[in-house]
Amino acid sequence: YGLKRNWYVDERRDPEKATHAAAKFLLDLYKDFDHWYLALAAYNCGPGRVNRAIRLHHTSDFWQLHSLPRETRNYIPYYLAAAIICSDPTSYGFKTPKTKPHKYEFVQIEQSADLTVLASSAGVSLKTIKAYNPELRQSATPVQSAYQLKIPIGKKDQFESNFNSLPSDQRFAPQYVAHKVKRGESLWTISKKYRVSIHDLAAVNKIRNRHRLSIGQKLTIPVRRSSGGTLLVSNSGPSGHKKIKYKVKRGDTLGHIAEDYNTLARKIRRWNKLEYGQPIFPGQKLTIWVKEDMGQLASNSKKNRDKVVHIVKRGDTIGHIAESYRVASINIMSWNNIKSKQTIYPGQKLTLWVKNNNNSSNSVAQSSNKGKKVTYTVKRGDTIGHIADDYNTTVKNIRSWNSMKQSSYIKPGQKLTIWIGSTKNSLSKNADNLKIYYTVKRGDTLSKIAENHRVRMASIMKWNKLNKANTIFPGQKLAIWIKQG
Repeated sequence: YGLKRNWYVDERRDPEKATHAAAKFLLDLYKDFDHWYLALAAYNCGPGRVNRAIRLHHTSDFWQLHSLPRETRNYIPYYLAAAIICSDPTSYGFKTPKTKPHKYEFVQIEQSADLTVLASSAGVSLKTIKAYNPELRQSATPVQSAYQLKIPIGKKDQFESNFNSLPSDQRFAPQYVAHKVKRGESLWTISKKYRVSIHDLAAVNKIRNRHRLSIGQKLTIPVRRSSGGTLLVSNSGPSGHKKIKYKVKRGDTLGHIAEDYNTLARKIRRWNKLEYGQPIFPGQKLTIWVKEDMGQLASNSKKNRDKVVHIVKRGDTIGHIAESYRVASINIMSWNNIKSKQTIYPGQKLTLWVKNNNNSSNSVAQSSNKGKKVTYTVKRGDTIGHIADDYNTTVKNIRSWNSMKQSSYIKPGQKLTIWIGSTKNSLSKNADNLKIYYTVKRGDTLSKIAENHRVRMASIMKWNKLNKANTIFPGQKLAIWIKQG
């Protein structure tokens, strides 16, 4: 009935054009059925349904066509009631509302133009332009044809003056991009890349066989525009960000990846055209936009923090470690010069800068407060952490008592001085310990968590007020006081 629908325009959304088309359709139905009741019923449920009901009941009396849908059988009485009331509203207790007539005038746009520019030229808002032209599907007028734009009455002179004074490159911006078909591409992959439908892509390029593309073929891609007038192409990201490619590893989730790069899972879905609930798989490449100044932010994040060395254990990910220490994953990668494609491995040492919630001094106690002196001979397989755990002290204390540097190692037969009963020996919540929150994961046990964090299981139970009857569950947060160093 003369209504156009393409990438730019859907005239079914224009009330005036849609009303004229509906009236023509209703008139054609009346010519087919020769009765207004049957024509209205066909308008509601379709002429085929009405013809089947007539053949089934052997009558053309609308009131006898009981096989019609209930909505259609009620549609005619509603229509008749509305017509009767509208003929004399006051007699039925209705008041005719006072409305302002919708007046407008036309201006002809020769080429495709951005609606934001048109609205600014007319001195009205973008919302007003869209309300006057509801048939426009995009934030621009159609290409390759002139368009009659509706603007509020009295704005024509102002529009023509402002619009014609603009440079041509600002008035008529291209609403399409050119794409050269590469090996392995199809209309489906190209449509996903540029966020357009296959139907629109085929229509713009006049493609009859959608399954046949040739390598090197040039396609015209109609591209959406945002309200600000920028092209929404898949390879454009937010300003101040740089694009990286991340290869999905086994066990990855969008939540973990988003946490690693200090972004949101829904943004990763949008950048990669993933639907909610759509799974990712190992080897898949994801596009992620990260802030360009993230490295500088990471270096500044060392202020007012304590240095902790974390030894990677089997099953660890940067996201899990960041969650345990309450730091950003991108900071961990920056502190340890880890690139996006690099993986961590069991036994690897990661430097972390963790906030210290205690304001007391970190100085080691003097000899008067050290308590009883013990000399310990290092055995094969010993580590300073294990020795500190055995004597209920900290690694930092042992290094200080034996004048050891942070990078120093111990060897079998070496003698270490340890002070038992020192005021600094307690593993309670003091200045030599840092409080972290560990989120329980599936398959975790208290003993496994205690072993990974080099603390006693009884201590974890005490810190979190757990007893032997309590069970831990995935998602539960446990407070753990770990030793620095």
